[in-house]
Amino acid sequence: MDTRPIQKSIKNKKPISSIIVIILVCVLSLALPKVTHAQSVSLSITPPIFEAVIKPNEEITQTYTLTNNGNESIFTSQVVPFSALDEYGNVSLGKGLSDYDPYNTKYWFSFVQSQVDLSQKFHLAKGESRNFNLKIKIPDDASLGDYYFTLLFITQPEGIGVNTGTVAQVKVGSNILLTISKDGQVYRQAKVEEFSAPKIIDSFSAILYKVRIANEGTSFFKPQGQIEISSWFGKKTLTLAPLNVIVGSTRELTCIKNEQILPCGIAKSFLIGPYKARLNFKIEGVAKEYQKTITQVAIPLYPIFALGLCFFIFSVSLKLKRGPINKNKARSDKL
Repeated sequence: MDTRPIQKSIKNKKPISSIIVIILVCVLSLALPKVTHAQSVSLSITPPIFEAVIKPNEEITQTYTLTNNGNESIFTSQVVPFSALDEYGNVSLGKGLSDYDPYNTKYWFSFVQSQVDLSQKFHLAKGESRNFNLKIKIPDDASLGDYYFTLLFITQPEGIGVNTGTVAQVKVGSNILLTISKDGQVYRQAKVEEFSAPKIIDSFSAILYKVRIANEGTSFFKPQGQIEISSWFGKKTLTLAPLNVIVGSTRELTCIKNEQILPCGIAKSFLIGPYKARLNFKIEGVAKEYQKTITQVAIPLYPIFALGLCFFIFSVSLKLKRGPINKNKARSDKL
């Protein structure tokens, strides 16, 4: 049987299939999105927070330093109000003062001797730092109380060069906490919303204390104090981190040790017996001392559970062993 025509047809199909593959590769390469390299923008600002008590018709100036640790870009700035987002210190930024300003505060802020004005665009090269002097002038008719703002620096799309790729908008901000008072005096009042820990804890676990402080005054404050823990092994003191609690909010506090923020508690070790914890703190300008005491008991729960389980298994096994013996004895008595 002659197979030459079949072999010839197969040879003719190879170039056609190769052409089809090349066409498909070209089409797919055109259809796939092009990969672009994102521009790196990293910003830092100092100080990260500014606090002040100011009288009406007075002004103060605070210097901020903005550093661009990423690629060069164009920036703009604005001041926006903020409010507490949760109990962990996170904030929710409001609309810009040009869009929403019920207290007419947009005229309180301006840059002085900074080469640019608020909302004006400026260029910052890679690794460059620039100082901005923010002047805050309070009008005579300003309402007394607390005001919370954030000074924002924001990257602009125009800052992206031809060879730098694309970049998402980057923001960095510094919070501004202002208290307006006619005589410099403020009304601060705290409330211990919660100071708690499990009543019974395992001897091989940690003790974590939950501290929630509410602000029922008209000005922000920082609790200054500690948690004193007494047990059979002596005393231990935990220092509260001086975190701001703004008006109308509740904040869960942490503790601080060697400038490191830590949860308030005793690390996992062998604990036994009663533990008495006393929360004790004060706030600036208030003579009152806030206190609350709670008690926990540490018991080796797992060893007790293990011993109880072993005793149960041992008892059951004894009953199972005694069962056949008793039955055999009863049969022998009958005989």
